[in-house]
Amino acid sequence: SSRRPSKFRRSMTGIPNLQETLKEKQARFREARENRKMKIGPSHKYIFEVLGEKLGLDLVTVEELILDCPSNVVERLRESPKGGK
Repeated sequence: SSRRPSKFRRSMTGIPNLQETLKEKQARFREARENRKMKIGPSHKYIFEVLGEKLGLDLVTVEELILDCPSNVVERLRESPKGGK
């Protein structure tokens, strides 16, 4: 008896392209994270301290969590101390 190939079987030809895409995404993530880190100032540190106190986390942990957020979150934080938005 012969087995029918599964309709869900995937080709292995796309794996190298997938790996390269993953490497590119990781590089873009690291670059965006570094850009966000450079934009953090004293007013942000204060916000991180307040958040840390409320959440029971240390300053470094809060900063790392914020840095791992998408850029638009950091942009909103950056606007808040200046304009009270």
